[in-house]
Order: sequence, then structure tokens, then C-alpha cells
Amino acid sequence: RKLGGLIIQWLAADSLEDLIAFGERVADNRDQWDDTLEFEVPDSEVRIMDSCGFETDDQPKIDITLVPGLYQIKAAFGEDETTMATVFEITRQSAPS
Repeated sequence: RKLGGLIIQWLAADSLEDLIAFGERVADNRDQWDDTLEFEVPDSEVRIMDSCGFETDDQPKIDITLVPGLYQIKAAFGEDETTMATVFEITRQSAPS
């Protein structure tokens, strides 16, 4: 699987590294996707941002620009003994027609 395209909502984890590894495992297990949605970015860029936190803190932030095209977003909740997260995978399906 190509890296990138994952957004991981941290609910519980011992470390950021554990959370990222957990999110990748959830994403690699394709039968775990709970919801799938397709949407189109019509004719201008769309920006997805994390509004939590402060610009000067060292926490990871979401700041993604989506160029025009058809996208698919998949969502799955996962948990194990130490980690709990919702994982989202965004993929561009095609350019606008």
C-alpha cells in the first residue's frame, strides 16, 4: 500500500508511533471499512484542516488541499489492548469530467 492518504483520529494510544502503526494496520485490512463515501471537488481546490490545537504547539495537524476531481473516503473504527482510533483513507478516483 502506498503511504499517505490516511487521517487517524486519536482516541487512545500510548504514543504517536503506536497510533500510526495501528492506523496503517487498520487501513491494510480492507474488510474493516465501516463507511465509504464518494464526493466531488468540482472546479477549485478544497482545503481540509484540523481546527483543534494551536499553531505553536507541536501536535500533528491536518492541512490537506484537494484538487478538483472525484474522491472516495473510507472510515473504520479500530481498537486493541492499547490503541483506539478512527481511521480515514482518502483517495482520488479521477479528474473532473
